Amino acid sequence: MTPADLQRVHAECAEGARRITVIHDTSVGSVLVKWQQPRRPAGRYRLLNAIAALVRLPLLRASLTQGGPEAQAAEVRRLRTLASAGLPVPELLHVDSRFFVLRFVFGRRLDKLLQREDAQAVEWWRRGLQSLSHVHAQGQALSQAFTRNFIAADGQLVMFDFEDDPLELMSLPQAQARDWLAYLHSTARELAPAHLARSEQLLPALRHALANDGAAVRDLVHRTARRMAWLRHVPVDRTRARRGWRRQLLVLKDAVGLALAATDPRGRTADSSEVTHARHH
Repeated sequence: MTPADLQRVHAECAEGARRITVIHDTSVGSVLVKWQQPRRPAGRYRLLNAIAALVRLPLLRASLTQGGPEAQAAEVRRLRTLASAGLPVPELLHVDSRFFVLRFVFGRRLDKLLQREDAQAVEWWRRGLQSLSHVHAQGQALSQAFTRNFIAADGQLVMFDFEDDPLELMSLPQAQARDWLAYLHSTARELAPAHLARSEQLLPALRHALANDGAAVRDLVHRTARRMAWLRHVPVDRTRARRGWRRQLLVLKDAVGLALAATDPRGRTADSSEVTHARHH
């Protein structure tokens, strides 16, 4: 980027009014500027990690690096690492002590594509599975593998949001298993009810993708889901579960059901009554 471009960044982002700003028509085209967040207290994350240890769910641990220069440095490092591995992430154009600049990616977020009622939603969902498999095949993990962090652009999925490094908290197989759990949570939250109702059509692709990661990752997904299986027995009126805690609980119930069905060594399918939201888009 030229000095004039950087002057424009400072002018348009004066006083950090918006944490993320898109600027068009620079010398390198459209760019996204991500300003550094203030450092957040680590107390709540220490509490979450203590709870995760207590209930023996290590994959739910959170990074203590939340905001501040350390978080920015972690994201810049991860962008460079993933790009060096040949993975589709936004191009890093400039790093400053208070912000960094990425090439802006034009496209649609995957979570929005999944909400469609047509077959394209399932096709994009499968592409998300393939993207995760490809990331893991390169010996990497995303950590924030939610569908909102994938952008469909030029026929592929570009990944972003790497503010924490899962390998600071856990082993690579654990981090990869957490990717699958995050993706399944997004599946249960975003995929249109008509598609979730036919979960038996989703499971072959999901089982195949998990098989590519090997037994260790698949076993971690299964064991974590088994420890959360009790959620499936919590009664919730689906007709009232359009928002709030009821909706969040149903998302968890459905995600756990998918994870168990996809990793069950006996090959059982998910109960469609457990993976269908009473949602209206």
